Parts: sequence; structure tokens; C-alpha cells
Amino acid sequence: MKLSRQAVIAIISILLLLPLYLFLRTVPVSRIWSAYSVLYVSNDVSEKTVLDILEENGVSNTISLSNQRTPFSSKVTPVERWGNNAYLTSRLSYFFDYSRSFRLYYIPEGQERHTQKALKQLVKQNHANAGLDGRQRYPVLIPLITIAVYGVLVFFAKNHLVLALPGIFCLLLSFSQPFYPVASANCLLLLALFFAQRLWRRRKAVKVLSKNLYIILLLATAVLVCMLSSWKTLVLIFATLSCGVAALVLLYEAELYSERESSFSYTTIFPATHVSVVYQKNVNLLLYISIPLALLTVLFLLSARFTPSSSTKLSLPAPVHGEGRLPVLEDYEEWVWDTETFPYRSLNRDDSGDEKSLTLTRYISTQNGIVCSEEKLMSFDEDYVKKVDDGIEKLPYPAIEKLMKRQGKHTTVSYSEHGGSKQQADSISLLLMLVSLALPLLLSSYYYVFGRGRYENRK
Repeated sequence: MKLSRQAVIAIISILLLLPLYLFLRTVPVSRIWSAYSVLYVSNDVSEKTVLDILEENGVSNTISLSNQRTPFSSKVTPVERWGNNAYLTSRLSYFFDYSRSFRLYYIPEGQERHTQKALKQLVKQNHANAGLDGRQRYPVLIPLITIAVYGVLVFFAKNHLVLALPGIFCLLLSFSQPFYPVASANCLLLLALFFAQRLWRRRKAVKVLSKNLYIILLLATAVLVCMLSSWKTLVLIFATLSCGVAALVLLYEAELYSERESSFSYTTIFPATHVSVVYQKNVNLLLYISIPLALLTVLFLLSARFTPSSSTKLSLPAPVHGEGRLPVLEDYEEWVWDTETFPYRSLNRDDSGDEKSLTLTRYISTQNGIVCSEEKLMSFDEDYVKKVDDGIEKLPYPAIEKLMKRQGKHTTVSYSEHGGSKQQADSISLLLMLVSLALPLLLSSYYYVFGRGRYENRK
């Protein structure tokens, strides 16, 4: 069998895109902090022991208490205003739980596997009471639900292979990105394929599909959910669509070859314009698909991201909604401003650098005598703040300020048993899942109120 040019391109496309499902694979991790895991170890184990074990297991750039230094000092004079160390003292609270029974270590993302090995060694060799705030847990139910939806739709499809072949890549997406919103998007994508398979190899099929409200909304919502989930899922949803199209090209070429080798072949009489994509029997699947979508939503609400994942009840520093007790990035910026401007302020005034602009009085001798002028040295503006924030990355040690910067502006931090850093992201994910759940219900309602259903139900 000689492969056509289209078949060769389709095979190459699939082979090039398939590795993306492996390279972009992500396992959900529940964390308190963005981009950092928290290792907590009881105080009876020395910090040196913990750091040595972490380093022995390949964990690097750990933010710990002993690694902290003064992150900024004035170039003019090392003398600082008395009491200016309030920030330096308060930031040390990041390294203890509320009861001060545990010491905390912040480990950059990407080292989960090494950190788990170090944790096991700590517990086994040192009998330490220790744990991690974030643990990789593969949610097996997510791909299982996707497989169930895939199997049901393939069973009820008229053209089984037309749905089964491209649907395989939806399953790969679910295994590669086992997140609840992605699973919801997968269900919508499989449903769109189920409706589209009725028009397989019919004339004007592409034209009809491009104008069908049900398929457009299902595909658009699936892509939107993936786009708002992460850049990885956005890349993979387009890879899934591309591989699906390539699989259909291969199926089409295989059917043409089979027909050429056969003594007779079948052909469709009616064009796509004369075939209903959605009718009363298959529109009920919109309602049935709402069941796994609702199940995914319930499982998401009960997931560890909304409840404490650790069996040890600790009150740890965490981003919270409300008043904060621990310093954040804005406090660091204010402290740097206070430290840098202190040499220029009068020692006779009890101020803390509250002024947002620093000026000096200059006396210049001219032909008309001595002239007084005001010279602006620096201002606490956006440029100054940016310079301070950029300086954090240049610190030659794992500073706690790097963690503060990664959390972004307008963050409040206090002690919490639940770790509230993920609530905003969870809210967005929940919203995406509710949209995915509502869409089949809305489309089925539209069918019976404005579509063909209102005529089919008439006697």
C-alpha cells in the first residue's frame, strides 16, 4: 500500500506531537506557596542535619533560617537607625510554626521527588517528626471518568472509529494533565466529536460543522477551559485537536484504500445539509454527560486543595484573606527605602522614612551671593520599587525575600492550619468546571425550547 502525501503528513504530525503528552505531563501537587514546598521538621533535629540530608538527596537552594543574611545595606554608611531591624526580626517568623515546635524549610518547585526521598531518610534515620505541605497524588478517578465517558460515547456512536481514533488523544490529555477542569473539557470535546461523527464522509460536512451551534460551543468551551487552566494544557489541547484531525485523515485514506480493493463500496446519498447533527435521541446524551461532569465537580470540591492535606495539625505561615501578621514584599520595599534614605535624614527627627521623596538643600555661591536650591535625590515610585524587586533575584543566597516576591503584590500572610494560598486559583478552576457543567444543560434546554425538540414533542 502506497501512502499518500496526506497520510504521510498525518503520521509525521502525530509522531511529532505525541512526545508533548510526556514532556508536559504534570502531577497535581497541593502547596501552600506558589513555586515552593514547605518541609516542616521538629526542633529536636538540628537544622544542619536537615540541610545535609536535603543536599545529600539532591535538593538545592533551600530557604532556611541559617541561610538568611541582611539583604540590603546603605552604601553611604553602615550606621542604621535604632529600631530599624523590626523587619529583619519579623521575617524570621517564616521559619517556625505558630507554636514554634517545628522549623520550616522552603524548597523550590521541581524537586518534589528528591524532597520525598530526603523526608523518608529524616524519618527513618533521625526518627524526626516531619512532613511536607505538598505531596504528589495522582488522581486516578480523573482519567477513569474520562475513559468511562469515552467508552459510552463510542458505544452509542454510529461511526465508531470516527470517534474512537481521535478520542484516544483525549484520553492521553487526561492522563498527561489529570486535573478536574481538564477532565471536564475532555468530556465536552468528546461530546463534540460524538455529534460530528454523524456527518462522516458526507458532502458539505465541514461547512455544516463550522456553523453548528452545539459543536462550536462545545469546542470553544473546551479550549477556553484548557487555556485558562495553564499554558501546558493550552498547548496540549491544540495538540489533541491536531492529532485528532490527523487520525481522521488516516482513517479516510484507509477507507479509500479498502474501497479500491473491494468489488463494491457504499456511498452516502444525502449531503450533510440533510442530516441532523442533534436530534432527540442523542440530545439526551447532553443530559447524561452532565452526570460525570457533576461528579468531577463534587470530587473537586472534596479534593485536598480545599482541605488540609497533612495529618499533622500545624499552624503554618500561609497567604490568607484578611489581616496579615507576617511581613510581605511591600514591607521589604519599605524597609529598603527606610535603610537607604536614613543617612540623608536628620537624626533630630523621629521619622521612619515615611516621606516618599528625598530632597537635599544645596547652597551654591553665585555672583549674586549664596543661592539655596532643593535637589531631589530619589523617590519611592514605580521605578524605585522595580529596582528593589529586581535586586532580590541578585541576592547570592536563598533569601526568604525570593519567596515573598514569587507570591506577588497585595499578599497578606498569617498563620493558618489550612494554607489558603490556592483559594483564588481553586475559585477560577471551580468557575470553569461550573461553566462546563452548565453548558450541556443549557444546550439541551435550547434544543427543547428553541430547536427541533419543540416540534418533535408535539402530537
